[in-house]
Amino acid sequence: MRAWKWAKKITGYSQPTGDWFALIAPVGIVLGRVGCLLHGCCLGKVCAPAWWTIADAHGVARWPAVPMEIGFNLAALAGALLLRCRRILPGQHFHLYLMGLRALPIWPVNSDAPLPPVGYGFTGYQFAALRLRFLGGVGLFAAVMCSFIRAVCRGVLMLRESLLLFAGLAMPGRWSPGCGGRA
Repeated sequence: MRAWKWAKKITGYSQPTGDWFALIAPVGIVLGRVGCLLHGCCLGKVCAPAWWTIADAHGVARWPAVPMEIGFNLAALAGALLLRCRRILPGQHFHLYLMGLRALPIWPVNSDAPLPPVGYGFTGYQFAALRLRFLGGVGLFAAVMCSFIRAVCRGVLMLRESLLLFAGLAMPGRWSPGCGGRA
């Protein structure tokens, strides 16, 4: 993470990069998971045979962990592209991706490998998934609150200037500096 911030500082790039990560990460994960699917690794938990299970090399019905993750990442890629094209929540796409990325392995039925629970019936992988969802949510909440505070600040300054203009104490077309106002 420090290397990424350092690279942004050296190159002078000041825009959020999360939207790009939300486009690039799913592609890499899908390619890696296609390899898992082709080589039979990362098997899901053993399940009772059903229409949605997949059979491993020994014919054992398993939860389709790899196809589910491929499907999620393709859907996340499509969602990130849609958000980007429509300019919805700019700078927040990676937070949304992080929150959704680990939604699947939170539930014990979607464990990629038979891992022992470390507490409360959850595996370490599932705790990591919960942490990712929490951190993504915190990042999204912080960004939304900053945008809200900036909008309120701009609104208060505009109201102040309008009142001063109405009272004849300000010149038209001139805002006070601060919160993005013109000087």
